[in-house]
Amino acid sequence: MDAAEFVYDIDFVIAEPDDQPAPERKTLRVRVVDSHPQPRSGPAIAIIHRALRDALREADPEAYARIGAPDDLVILKLRDAASA
Repeated sequence: MDAAEFVYDIDFVIAEPDDQPAPERKTLRVRVVDSHPQPRSGPAIAIIHRALRDALREADPEAYARIGAPDDLVILKLRDAASA
């Protein structure tokens, strides 16, 4: 099966230490390529998460640098940009 491409608008936060103010909610449009898509479903969340990290690294290197561990990047909402 050929790779499939998806475009999502993803709302996310970067987790901050408990003594910091609440993290800022951001939205980023992300292109996700899945080389092994499942029939009638989108890519796995791990693939989406990796694509979000990669897009954030390019769009906002300062915010990307604040990610200490993979679970610091929290996806809040995922919307299919093609249907928006």
